Amino acid sequence: TNTGRTQKFGSSTGGHAFSLKSHGEVVKGFTVGFGGHLHFIGCHFGPAVDPPVKSSVAGKTHGDTQHFDDFTSHLDGKTGLQMTEIRVLHDGNLVFGVEGIYSAGGLQISPGVHVGNEMNHSTINQSISLAGGKYVTGISGRHGDVMDNLTITLSDGTSYSFGGSGGHAFHNIVPAGKRVIALGGGLGGHLHNIFCYYQ
Repeated sequence: TNTGRTQKFGSSTGGHAFSLKSHGEVVKGFTVGFGGHLHFIGCHFGPAVDPPVKSSVAGKTHGDTQHFDDFTSHLDGKTGLQMTEIRVLHDGNLVFGVEGIYSAGGLQISPGVHVGNEMNHSTINQSISLAGGKYVTGISGRHGDVMDNLTITLSDGTSYSFGGSGGHAFHNIVPAGKRVIALGGGLGGHLHNIFCYYQ
């Protein structure tokens, strides 16, 4: 096993020794054939965890949209990746930006706040802590030309809504049973679009 344990089944010393391995991968399943006894065995290997998958993009892209991607810029290749906090900057009507805080390999990683340049004196920065094993299972909201609302749903069923009620609704970009591990999107004066990586 990955912890160094070995378990032997059967006691015969006959036959020829064999070993089935694939460096850097784990067994995901078996193929076997049998009659009165086990005739053959094969292994199917794969990554130790499912690789991150990029979600669909909610929102629009304009000529002045500046893209950001926390996963490709700071997190790709890191082990034990988790989102530990998510912050949303909004003024009660529109969303100006987001920030993800992450941990990987025992270290905190902060790619920085991604925020548009049209913030006003009413803009607030609200934070959701993902302590105690909680994680993000939903990103939905509303958008027109810019992001009007972001609604973040957690694994415990709690939802937080940021921004206003304008624009058109978009549905959860996170598939059922998956957790968000990184954020990405596009900015101008406001948040133009958002996507995520999930596992």
